[in-house]
Amino acid sequence: MAGDRYGTPDDELEIERIRLDKLAETLDPYTFEALLRAGIAPGHDVLEAGAGNGSVAVWMADTVGPTGS
Repeated sequence: MAGDRYGTPDDELEIERIRLDKLAETLDPYTFEALLRAGIAPGHDVLEAGAGNGSVAVWMADTVGPTGS
């Protein structure tokens, strides 16, 4: 359907944004801890799949810094 984004109709985008933000608020601390335990560090190359609201992708970019990707 024209006007759909992310598989969500335009009139439901705000609800979807709120849902993704709540998921990030709840799960991000655990995700960040798991990534640190896995050894993510400056200079690493990382990939985020299924980025949701993008909070983990932003955190990973900050963590790997300008020498990573």
